[in-house]
Amino acid sequence: MTKNKPFSQIKAACLAAILLVAMLLTGFLSGCRQRGEQMPSPTASQTVSETTPSGTSGLRDDTLVFTVDGRPVYWDELNYWLFSALQYIGKDPGGNIDWTETYEGLPLSEYIMSEALEAVRMYKTVEAKCEELSVVLSEEDKANIASVRDSGIAQLGSEEEYLDFLKENKLNEKLIEYIYSVSYLHNNLFVEMFGENGSKVSDEDAIAFGEENGYCRAKHILIKTVDETGNPLSQNQLEKNRERLQGILEDIKAAPDAQARFDQLMNESSEDPGKEAFPDGYQFDADTINFDKSFLKEATSLQAGGISQDIIEMEGMGYTILMRLPLDPDLTMVDSGTSLRSMSAATRFQTLLESWAQEREIAYEDVFYTIKPENLFGIQEA
Repeated sequence: MTKNKPFSQIKAACLAAILLVAMLLTGFLSGCRQRGEQMPSPTASQTVSETTPSGTSGLRDDTLVFTVDGRPVYWDELNYWLFSALQYIGKDPGGNIDWTETYEGLPLSEYIMSEALEAVRMYKTVEAKCEELSVVLSEEDKANIASVRDSGIAQLGSEEEYLDFLKENKLNEKLIEYIYSVSYLHNNLFVEMFGENGSKVSDEDAIAFGEENGYCRAKHILIKTVDETGNPLSQNQLEKNRERLQGILEDIKAAPDAQARFDQLMNESSEDPGKEAFPDGYQFDADTINFDKSFLKEATSLQAGGISQDIIEMEGMGYTILMRLPLDPDLTMVDSGTSLRSMSAATRFQTLLESWAQEREIAYEDVFYTIKPENLFGIQEA
């Protein structure tokens, strides 16, 4: 029998999801650092002789560990991102961790530290850019941030449980307010530069983004080869269905406006279950979407406006003919639930953020070189 989680654990999991959303909205753990970039090493004058006890840094939360273009970074912030970086790759910060592992070509300890540093550097980049462009928090943003504490207490049952939750996740009230604030600033900066949902991106730029990245849009007329339970139809019925679709194809070929006739016959005859949900066709990333291979091959081989010249069989589904359509900058993508315009803006924004972040200079304090993730996380030997 599967045991149910205690109610307090369920509430904590809900709050953790909220915190994770705030963190991942910014994509800061996406690895902006160029792979293979060397981690900082202390010079002879920077080498610190003191040792760090297992499981603790021995540092106060307000210990300055480095600066990013002069912006101070204290131990509590770095500690949180080290903790989060471990969780992000599926490691339990309090469990067994094999520190001899490598991750993306780097020793695990070095990888975790580098990801934490880049997360911090990205946050400072957003702050700096918002100041430069006079992007600020709205009153609604401030109200939402102010409500985080009350919402957390309501979910966890008491102030004590809420504070314990923060402590367990290497957070404190000042730090969580900061994380939410920068997350909102990040969104506001995006809107300032690209508009809501990328509205400032032109049709031409959005479509060019789609073409450069292998996106495709197509409609099809499907006549099924299986029944409602998924079982194959009889051979006699299969032959009738193929003949029916062949007749539809010949009708389209003979029409003076083949595209208009395709739409008409699709609406009248197609047995595609997604026809009502996607009346303007399916728009998708042809390289990653989990569509029938025959469908994808035909869709990507056609030019925009082109129509299948022969019947295509989709395994376990039916016979089909396709019409490829021009990309639509605002049509919702089947696989991502967003539009090309929005995706183009988000990609350009992230590229800009990464380039700005790489220009930020980190100046390390001597104490930074005493911090070793392997001494802070995982089950420590006595």
